[in-house]
Amino acid sequence: MTADTPLLSLRVLESAGAALRAGDLARAESLAQAVLAAHPDLADAAHILGVIAHRRGQNLEALPLIDRALALNDANAEAHGNRGTVLCALSRFADAVQSFDTAIASGAASAETHCNRGLALHELGRFGEATESFRKSLQLQPDLPAAHAGLAATLCECGEHQAAVDHEAQAFAGRTDWNSRMDRLVAEQRYAEATQLLDYAMHRIMRTSATNVRVYDHESGPGHSTDQSIRRVLVDRSHHLMHPADTEDLARSCGLPVRLADFAAAPPDELGLTADTLAIYSHGILMARSATLRALKRTEPACTVVAWSFANHVSYLANTMLATAADVLFPAHAMPVNYMARWAAGPLGPVVPLALFQWSRPELARLCNDCRGEPRSDALSGHFSLYAAASQRNRLIVEAIRRWPDADLSLRRGWRYHALSPRDRFLRWRRFKCSLVLPVHGDLSMRFFDALAAGQVPIVARDILDFDRIIPPRLQASLPVVRLERYDLEALRAAHAAAIAAFDRGGEVAAAERQRFVVQEHTLAHRIRDIVAHVAGAKRP
Repeated sequence: MTADTPLLSLRVLESAGAALRAGDLARAESLAQAVLAAHPDLADAAHILGVIAHRRGQNLEALPLIDRALALNDANAEAHGNRGTVLCALSRFADAVQSFDTAIASGAASAETHCNRGLALHELGRFGEATESFRKSLQLQPDLPAAHAGLAATLCECGEHQAAVDHEAQAFAGRTDWNSRMDRLVAEQRYAEATQLLDYAMHRIMRTSATNVRVYDHESGPGHSTDQSIRRVLVDRSHHLMHPADTEDLARSCGLPVRLADFAAAPPDELGLTADTLAIYSHGILMARSATLRALKRTEPACTVVAWSFANHVSYLANTMLATAADVLFPAHAMPVNYMARWAAGPLGPVVPLALFQWSRPELARLCNDCRGEPRSDALSGHFSLYAAASQRNRLIVEAIRRWPDADLSLRRGWRYHALSPRDRFLRWRRFKCSLVLPVHGDLSMRFFDALAAGQVPIVARDILDFDRIIPPRLQASLPVVRLERYDLEALRAAHAAAIAAFDRGGEVAAAERQRFVVQEHTLAHRIRDIVAHVAGAKRP
């Protein structure tokens, strides 16, 4: 900014900054572009445009804009900090640390800058330095949730699990976004209040956005109906869990042509949507994904777009937004509160549970054959993500890690498990006789099906809401499955002893039966088949 910059331009730039702080990116962009066009040497205008691009996820466009701002004014500590944030988004963590260090050296760095520096250092595996950055951030702003969460992740890597759980709880308590507030209410079993908060949030979204969200009238019928039969299936593979999907395996299971596509990356008009297409979108934590489904419907209104929500037990607002955009939404988990039905664009489908995802049926057959004879350990295995909402699980795992050093247990925030090769992932399971299945909120996770695929005897907590429907008690007895009766170390040791004894009685012969059971009943191909069958059945006159 120079002395001869007209006062009007400076006021317009101030308005752009105010719009950016208020979240009105379109207005902020329009104002900043006008100022930069008139005054190309105005660093603050380029900086604002760079921040806008970053918030839209356009980090490759954001970086040169912020670099342009810094070339015009290298003394802007905030711009150096924002450059580091963009570099983190581009996975250039070492360069990001340099930018954060430059911002901090100015003496004007914020708590967020120290926190973001900690996140970059964590990704580089420099956990000691990351801890120092997070603690400095909390000195400046003791209630910053991101710093508590980052410190929790780093302390897990350092083996300080109880301190990690404590900081994760502080992060959870401090978050004020709608999803976190509802997470807390559900965790406390305050379901009526959670539903009221969700309705309030949805009404706010309806008033402040152009999204056409309508309440589904369950008495008048579904929000989407057509006499067109389903003749082809399009399955989203944007989530990493869907990457191992085998097109031929899915097509054989469904009895229809199946194509895999990345709904988030591919332009909708390149997906080949037709009126007889069933498009299946999976996952659904990110609220932005509802816009992806709306784009599919705009491209071909007569096609059927359904969502299969892997994470309907968390991120309630995001999942409800997804339900507003789908013709049918299939939850993956039973829930103690039916929070999406009122806002869904169409009827909610039945619960379609998770399954064996990480290996297709042909791939699993090869892995089982290749790894035959691999020795198994008696140690209890279980690796869990740290979620504050899973307080019972966190307490049990922390205690077991401390008092049961022979167990193969871990608790951490970030996982690189899916970066391993399929064989290495399979061996992580195949080398143990049993493993532990614990929920966040009554959910049945994929780890149960992974355990069976590796021939293990799973130990399953009693508080998984839908387990007896998915695996009836008679099957639990014959597989077998061992149930964890309480969340304490005594009950866990007893369940472990029972699981090892059960495995040893049946040996590898029974392990192969468990593998066959999951391959014949509980793979991704079976779940896609069930979704297709439900939609096709609903379309019959």
